[in-house]
Amino acid sequence: MYLLFWGYAFLYYSAAPVRAMSQGAAPHPLISILPVNQKIEIGGITHEKINLRDYYPFYSKDTVVEVPEEVADLLREYKLAEAAYFLRTYRHKAYFSLDYDVNVERDVLMAVLSPLDILEQKEENIRLYRALASLPEKQKNRIYAHYFLGMSKADIAKAEGTHKSRISRSINAGLHSLEKILKKIS
Repeated sequence: MYLLFWGYAFLYYSAAPVRAMSQGAAPHPLISILPVNQKIEIGGITHEKINLRDYYPFYSKDTVVEVPEEVADLLREYKLAEAAYFLRTYRHKAYFSLDYDVNVERDVLMAVLSPLDILEQKEENIRLYRALASLPEKQKNRIYAHYFLGMSKADIAKAEGTHKSRISRSINAGLHSLEKILKKIS
């Protein structure tokens, strides 16, 4: 039902220029999707007369030019593609580019880092991994599981077969040691 409505609406509005011209009125520029063109044969090449005002919004007066048939067909294709794009954005209430990428929201929220910021981030990561490597094995594994892998302290305790309080004390002691090591490095 919904698709049929839009199909009829498209046919109605695409025929509007013909109806308007037959009644003596100029068609509305947003409604005229496919303008009526005249074909002319010049030197064995078929040309069409087109009104540039139908294709370019900055023309305020009718400007009729003769172009090869291929160019006229290409302009009509672009006009149809633009109408289809407008219809998709209206249907999906999407007022950003639908053709952009899957991660539109992520890219909008991501701040672009300068090369200096990227270098500083890498150096800081290197210092952090060196400091983590200097910790005792259990503390290093527990901190890595909690902060890098996102495991809860209860899940770590269950995996190791120990109590949650022991995991918490070990992580806190490891963080305290990391703080001392990082102060010493920098």
